[in-house]
Amino acid sequence: MRFKGKSVLVTGGAKGIGEAITRAFASEGARVFVNYNTSKAEAEKLAKEEGGFAVRADVSNSKQVEAMKKFVLDKTGGTLDVLVNNAGDIDWVSSWEDVSEKMWDRVVNTNLKGTFLCTRAFAPSMLKRKRGAIVNLSSTAFFQGKFPAVHYNASKAGVVALTKTFANQLAPFVRVNSVAPGFIQTNFQSHYSSKRQKELLNTIPLNRFGRTEDVARAVLFLASEEASYVTGQTLVVDGGRVMIP
Repeated sequence: MRFKGKSVLVTGGAKGIGEAITRAFASEGARVFVNYNTSKAEAEKLAKEEGGFAVRADVSNSKQVEAMKKFVLDKTGGTLDVLVNNAGDIDWVSSWEDVSEKMWDRVVNTNLKGTFLCTRAFAPSMLKRKRGAIVNLSSTAFFQGKFPAVHYNASKAGVVALTKTFANQLAPFVRVNSVAPGFIQTNFQSHYSSKRQKELLNTIPLNRFGRTEDVARAVLFLASEEASYVTGQTLVVDGGRVMIP
């Protein structure tokens, strides 16, 4: 029970990778806060199952983030042990030319601005207590520049830069790291033909697509005392795919 008695907020924590992260923390004794924007039913169901709380906020909206902070800190008596910035958005496009300004703003605001706003909101309470851990969700998509969603790539590259900057600024009391998943079995398969999926699988040395639990385990490691001497790092969870040029 690495997180017994600890309070954990997972943004975008109701579905997909976020749900796996929420359940993993709860299974290790954490008191979980499940943030959602539109997935109210899923968030409330998950929170009930895991003995936590659902809290709505659009992470790209500073007023809503501040309201979420108040809700969480009121429930915990002013403490948050772990913040997981998982909330994200993506557009499946075939070319950079398909990315509109509206799409750019929505994805970058959610993925990058949202990570900044939530960190800005909760870091002061962690610094006051002189302890805390923040784990951000990036992606391997931008590593090689092959994924055509330029706005998504830019946002996830920014998350890595943000991670390093906050790791420096919040040290030595708060550790900040990120996880960069590769192809994870959520809903990405619906965007690729069976032939394309087989082609992608052949680029993964471990010969399988990742599971949401694979990402969750990496997040829990970085948030735990087992990683007490790790900060400013990005842990890649992709079956070895980024080794392939």
